[in-house]
Amino acid sequence: MKRADPTVLEMMLRDLWRDVLAVDAVAGDDDFFSLGGDSYQAVAMLDAVEARTGTRLPASVLLQHPTPASLARRLASRTTAREGGHVVTLGESGDRTPIFAVHGSGDILFYAPLAAALGDDRPFYALQALPGDDGTPPGSIEDVAARYVAELKRVRPAGPYVLAGFCIGSTIAFAMARELHLGGDVVEAVIFIDTAPRMPPGVWERLQSIGRRLGYVASRAAWHARHRTLPVTLARWLGREPVGGAAAVVKPAARLDLYTQLDRQYRGVPVDVPVIYVISSGFAARPGAGVHGRNARRIAGRRLRVIACDAGHNEQFREPAVRALAARLEEALSAGRAR
Repeated sequence: MKRADPTVLEMMLRDLWRDVLAVDAVAGDDDFFSLGGDSYQAVAMLDAVEARTGTRLPASVLLQHPTPASLARRLASRTTAREGGHVVTLGESGDRTPIFAVHGSGDILFYAPLAAALGDDRPFYALQALPGDDGTPPGSIEDVAARYVAELKRVRPAGPYVLAGFCIGSTIAFAMARELHLGGDVVEAVIFIDTAPRMPPGVWERLQSIGRRLGYVASRAAWHARHRTLPVTLARWLGREPVGGAAAVVKPAARLDLYTQLDRQYRGVPVDVPVIYVISSGFAARPGAGVHGRNARRIAGRRLRVIACDAGHNEQFREPAVRALAARLEEALSAGRAR
């Protein structure tokens, strides 16, 4: 299939959308989101597009090209996949401090309903995950934060700022807040959604961690001994490449694993910025969720504000829960300015 043929591309996209969205028919002018598509289906669809065409597009491209006909023309144009960089505008009107929200594991489209629910008085930008300009991955969360801050500054050269993050995005947002704060910029708040950055553990947590690791090592050693695979496993472990090695190249399917590894290596250093910690009921019910709340308290101390959201981990970004979340966030941000 010739990538430059928009007619053939449109037919391919219509077939893909039928499969991904589980609908009977798709027309050239049908809107992906009006057909029921969400951010996770968008990522799956674009993974299939990449497999068939060799072109990787960020999920945010669907905000500008939401129909098969429009997206086919975009693919045929051979435009660079960076689409202007990491920053995607989800709302640019209003005089209130803008929110810069960092991607989670499902790109940044899930933020669109939240940006709309916040209304027209607060600009909202999302930072999408992309590899470096040379295709190599970042070596640390601090590297990611520095890259994102540089692009944030192109949109808004001076503060104040509000930063937000979901899942891995909370760690990156916090690292960005630290860099901005140390650079003399005002950060009105950092919003952690369900997760908070890892902080250096206390004595009791260290002992618990050691106990868990010893138990895990013992169980794995017993398993390998039973299956006689220990020599092979040790050889692979001793020869493995470190995260961010010079030979590594980010592939879309491996990006989540990369950022997860970087997140595990990161240990935050408290910085004097207010923190809003959003905890959904769906996430709060998960084993080990309490550690995120404790980390948020270590970071913010008395400057922590907790928002409980009665919704699932992903459902909090969808109607009707997203409207309640937006209202609570605005209330928390306004209260922070009043102090």
